[in-house]
Parts: sequence; C-alpha cells; structure tokens
Amino acid sequence: MSGGNFAFKQFTIMQEHCAMKVTTDACLLGACAPMSGNPISRFLDIGTGTGLLMLMLAQRFADALIDGVEIEPNAYQQAMHNIAQSPWSKRLHITNIDVCQYKPPYQYDAIICNPPFFIKSLKNTHSALATARHDTSLTYTALIDAMQTLLLPNGSFTLLLPADTHAYMENLSQKKGFYLHSALHIKHLLHSPVKRIISTYATMPCPYPTHNELSLYTQPGTYSQAFIALMQPFYLYL
Repeated sequence: MSGGNFAFKQFTIMQEHCAMKVTTDACLLGACAPMSGNPISRFLDIGTGTGLLMLMLAQRFADALIDGVEIEPNAYQQAMHNIAQSPWSKRLHITNIDVCQYKPPYQYDAIICNPPFFIKSLKNTHSALATARHDTSLTYTALIDAMQTLLLPNGSFTLLLPADTHAYMENLSQKKGFYLHSALHIKHLLHSPVKRIISTYATMPCPYPTHNELSLYTQPGTYSQAFIALMQPFYLYL
C-alpha cells in the first residue's frame, strides 16, 4: 500500500511529496486508537506525515478538534493540502514544528503517534525518509517527555511500534509515569509472528492491561473478518 495517491471512502490522501506513504499498519492505528474509554474532545497527532491519521480521527470523532505537528516541510505541505480538501478542514490544524518545541495553549485528551521505528540502525540515505523512520530526530525519550507536557492529567497516548520495540517503550513509559492499558498485537496470518503492536498508555496504573490479537488475513489475499470490521468505514472496496 504505497506509491500513488490513495482514495478512501470519505477522503483522499495525496502522498507524492511524503517520504512515508500510506501503510496498512498506519490505517489500523487510525481505525482503533485510542484504545481507552475516556471521552475525547481534543486530539494531537505527532508526526502527521500525509495527514492520514488526523483525517481518520476526524471521520470517527465528529465533534473532536484535531491538531497535528510535522517537522518535515514537504510532508507538512502535503498534509495541509489533504486536510484542505477534506470535509473536516475547519476542525483540523497542523503546525510545521518539532514536537519538542511545540507549546500549544492547551493540553490534549489523547495523543496518537506512529513514531520512528528504528533505534540506532543504519539510516536511510534519503534524508526525509530517515527522519520519518529513525529515532535520531525524535528519540523515544523525547517523545515520552513531550507526552508529559502535552497530555491532560487523565489523558492517554497510543503508539504504533514494531513488536521487538514494544517492551523497550513499555519500560521507558513506566519510568516516566505512564502505564500500559491495552495492546493490540498485529499479525499477517493467524500463525505468523506478531509484526506490530498498537499500545495505549495513561498515568493511571493498570495491573492487568488488555492484550488482543489481530490477524490481517485468514489466508494470503483474504482479509480476516476482524480486519474488515475495523477498515470497512474507510476502505473503498470493503
């Protein structure tokens, strides 16, 4: 799911100027986050990219105000265009800034982020792609520090990360006063290894976090019913 522009049922993502394209993983994050029951009136999307997550949240939460921050100028311009063409442009606002420098006059009920995936790994020579994929421009520690500043006391944040990074993030979050509340373990097929984890954290300790699994396919080329239920409001051909 990359390359050209991507049409959803209620909006279209233009992505030719973005290093990171629309992915199935990101769509799942937009479809199920936040995984908490608290009422949401104001969201923040950190690392907006194409604006995909902001638009999915706008479709799901009819009254919510949604902000985004994006450090990469071309991605920022692309997201601005995508949001301007959407039905929800009046509720959405993007700032071209490093989240560590972002100082809004309010705090958020929920923050959603698809952060850089790779820690201390070989960087991509394409600078925009390296910014999107690696933790050199936004370390995980800096990300959690930003959550402490930007979240309301009873707020939550939801992340999409590789499975092998989840334990590191859970440990780091707990040291910073955030506790895992729920985790969705994403697999390609039922018996495949877990590929990604979508996890929600909050300041309230949670002795028994909820763990669920989602298989994308029942067999190659056939979406699972659980995946269809999540994505049917968005994908054109489901």
